[in-house]
Amino acid sequence: MRYREAYELIDAAVGKAELGFPVTETLKAMFFDQEVENIGLRLVKKSVRASFSVSGKEYVLTDEKRSNKIFKVELVDGSGSTRAVPYIDDSVMFFSTDEDTISNIGYTLRTDATSGSLTAGTRANPCSITAASHGLDSGDFAIFSEVVGLDLTATSVNALNGKRLAVTVVDANTFTVAVDTSSGYGADATAGKWQEDTVKIVFNKTPSSDSSTVRVFYYARPEPKTDNTSRIDLPDQLLPAAIHRAVAQLINLDGNLQLGSGHRGLAKALENEYMGTDRAREAMPDLVPQPLQDFVGK
Repeated sequence: MRYREAYELIDAAVGKAELGFPVTETLKAMFFDQEVENIGLRLVKKSVRASFSVSGKEYVLTDEKRSNKIFKVELVDGSGSTRAVPYIDDSVMFFSTDEDTISNIGYTLRTDATSGSLTAGTRANPCSITAASHGLDSGDFAIFSEVVGLDLTATSVNALNGKRLAVTVVDANTFTVAVDTSSGYGADATAGKWQEDTVKIVFNKTPSSDSSTVRVFYYARPEPKTDNTSRIDLPDQLLPAAIHRAVAQLINLDGNLQLGSGHRGLAKALENEYMGTDRAREAMPDLVPQPLQDFVGK
């Protein structure tokens, strides 16, 4: 199913509820797209591995589908032997200029979250963004919001709003993002906001010299939407659940909590059915301790 068909089903469902406000394309996209991401991370849990050559303490997760749900970090030496690195909460992480005082290596997860405004976005390939003194580096990521302009003429879908995009720095006031806005868009952007979303694995000490590779395992977000014709990156069994959850959110906005709870209940039943059939024998160490894994699904 494509996003366009999902939005049409949402229209049909909320039309019967006779809401007291217009359900715009932007409103549908905001709720439904978020539910797709939530369900993908919570239930589908696609495992992805990122590998880095050992170089210092910090490693940026560059995959646009990355999430904060990291379940394993390991170091690999030249012979291929691996050893797991434990997680240490950032609040108790100890950094020292004298690494000899740190006996055991550990890692934490950090997100750089600087923000700023953009004053221009051009219809070009790649799209060029003007943002005074942005302070970003090439390879950083930014999430865009409140962008005025760069709407597709046919569907009014914005090229940047809500998207997490890699940045290529041109100069101190300009950067580009890998979005082709050269045709089909009504006007250049004239205003908007960006927030940095660069996620890093940070070690408390530099990995030892016998380590050659850092491997990070995490659950990935669904494939991002390009436009309304994009395929929804969820199993078919979970698509109705995402639709019902989005409908529930919209109906709740109108104050009809009883009707909204009905849609939420249907979504939960569909999700439980998926869990019972697709993942009945899958190990879930983040939910169930390892000694009990063998009992899951029996």
